[in-house]
Amino acid sequence: MRWFLVALLSLASLAQADIYASCGGIGTLGGDGLLPGLVGLLTGTLTTLVGTTLSGASCRSICAQQGYKFMVYAQGIDVTALSLNLDSTLGSCYCDNEGLDRRAIMEGAGATGACDTSILNLVGVKAEYIAATDLVFGGCYATNPTAINTFAVASQADCFAACGGNKQVSMRVSGMTEQCGLLGGLVGALFGGRSGGTWQCSCSNTAPTGQMVNCNSITSESGTCLLGGKTRNFAWNVYNRDVTPSGLRRRREFRPRVASETYCPLPKLACHVPGTGSFECLDTATELEACGGCPSGNFIDGVVSGTDCTSLPGVAMNRISCISGQCVASACHSNYDLINGECVFRIRK
Repeated sequence: MRWFLVALLSLASLAQADIYASCGGIGTLGGDGLLPGLVGLLTGTLTTLVGTTLSGASCRSICAQQGYKFMVYAQGIDVTALSLNLDSTLGSCYCDNEGLDRRAIMEGAGATGACDTSILNLVGVKAEYIAATDLVFGGCYATNPTAINTFAVASQADCFAACGGNKQVSMRVSGMTEQCGLLGGLVGALFGGRSGGTWQCSCSNTAPTGQMVNCNSITSESGTCLLGGKTRNFAWNVYNRDVTPSGLRRRREFRPRVASETYCPLPKLACHVPGTGSFECLDTATELEACGGCPSGNFIDGVVSGTDCTSLPGVAMNRISCISGQCVASACHSNYDLINGECVFRIRK
């Protein structure tokens, strides 16, 4: 009964999860340019517009109930009237399954996920990932943690789903070309000045140690404004499961953690697979090669425990079991005596 209650608490905490995805603005919200962007924004065709005078909590609830993975929220703004709401705590709400279009990103107000949602910012919006997840947003960084693999994905949603077995998930917009300079910036803002690029996704087991920067800020660029614009890379969004990035406090102190909760359904443990960077979920109460713990180390904290029952000396073939986390033999080779479920070497007198 106790494990069932713990499992319910774990599921409830995942259901309430919502983490920063990106800051953006309507000037490029899925349309690349203010004029094409406005058409989609006002008609609700870029994402699903569900209301213009909703609280953030109501927006989250509606999107979650309808099965969406993201909410995109413009606090204090009625997007259909392009005006401020009288109640600044109410805003316009969109639901979406992909996250922000890469062309829609705008620099955030800091490294920890704050966004500017004023009309002066071309109706800035904040996107949050609201699907069930055990990830915690760890901040925005100029450089990426040491990666196991880095690859391009079509959307933010694809990256959130790609690194299920790793402690760190990072994503950024990479290789996007922007028109710049006075003329290029004006034309781009009105009719579209961003092209190319992709969401870049990275899986890692190492916490970031680099410099924290404003989310979606430019971290590197090449090219010139006079010759086709500049190709830019942007800051990394870093999400963690078990490793705490420097300078940021964990946000999970509200409930005790059980090691297996992070990756595996209770009561299984995430045991490291030797020679790889992955793990497998094992019921150590009955698993013959991981009886009572993870002999190759727990994937989360590295603690070595338990026993590989098949490696015990003196046990007759196929005559040992793992019962309640203990190796129990039922027959032994010659020169061994069976004593309380163990094969004990017989010392000759």
